[in-house]
Amino acid sequence: MRLNTLVVWLALCGAVFGMAACGDGSGGGDADVDTECLDAPEPETCDDAHGDTGCCVGSVLYFWDFDSAIGLDCSDENDPGCTCGWTGETDGWYDCGGDGADPDHPGAMCCGGSNPYGGC
Repeated sequence: MRLNTLVVWLALCGAVFGMAACGDGSGGGDADVDTECLDAPEPETCDDAHGDTGCCVGSVLYFWDFDSAIGLDCSDENDPGCTCGWTGETDGWYDCGGDGADPDHPGAMCCGGSNPYGGC
């Protein structure tokens, strides 16, 4: 389940499924990502959060879980180098430690706007 994966990911803030650890200089996180979505609204609906694929507001990861938006501040998770970004190579959703935007839907990184992923 998505929530269980995120709990493990955030507890470790590191390598999961071969991804580099956040803030270790190996490219697992990108400090520029944090500034891309600072003006994005905090999601209130499933479509605002882009379903369980998620989205970012600065370094805060949001995704929809059952009937509410879950927000996790990636910068507070054990390592200040952690960022919110795309994990498409391994998981196909936004997560802490991800890097940049989904290349197929670059405008979908920021919460709000249209939801190209469905799942609501």
